[in-house]
Amino acid sequence: MTSTASHETESARGATGSMDDDDEDAMGNDREFKVRRRRVDAAEARALGKRQSFWCTTKCFVREILRADELTFEEEEVSEAEASERASECYELRRKVGTTIARRVEVCGYVVERRTRKDSKVIFTLDDGTGCVECVVWMQDGDAATGERSDLFGIASAADGAAALAKEIRVGSLARVQGVVRHWRGHRQINTKSVQIDLDPNQECLFWLDVTEHG
Repeated sequence: MTSTASHETESARGATGSMDDDDEDAMGNDREFKVRRRRVDAAEARALGKRQSFWCTTKCFVREILRADELTFEEEEVSEAEASERASECYELRRKVGTTIARRVEVCGYVVERRTRKDSKVIFTLDDGTGCVECVVWMQDGDAATGERSDLFGIASAADGAAALAKEIRVGSLARVQGVVRHWRGHRQINTKSVQIDLDPNQECLFWLDVTEHG
């Protein structure tokens, strides 16, 4: 991240209020991040599939995403080396009371960095006061990594729709993002499936209440 982006990040953090030591640790240095993986057997996978909450979008803080354990589902025995190469399908969030296993997450915060890459995607960093996470919007029709189509609240079912919305994402905007978590080159990202920008500040407070109530 450039020095300018770092300055913007620090400014945005100051605007969202002070954080305790645990929050600062959660924001952490990506280079020191260690992936924690847990393998889920078939019996546990079937039990998870019966939970209604497993199929819902989980509202959470960025801190919980950064601290989450990766889960991999194995239908047959494979070596640890092979399992480590497989992409995680969901994550186990550590909440104040127990844990929550999430397939899809929702976060709310301020955009503190934005950049466009030549490989048809826009990457912006979201800061919610507990941590920073990169969010990826694919400009093409679908996610090249997963083959899934983007649906940015009905206007990004085609490539031109996603591109139009991506232009509106700018530093300083309050945004709400839904997507799936991915671990990419040593740090966590959210592959964005839907996004709302330029929210009313009161919506951020309501989001915090929702997370703390269910967390």
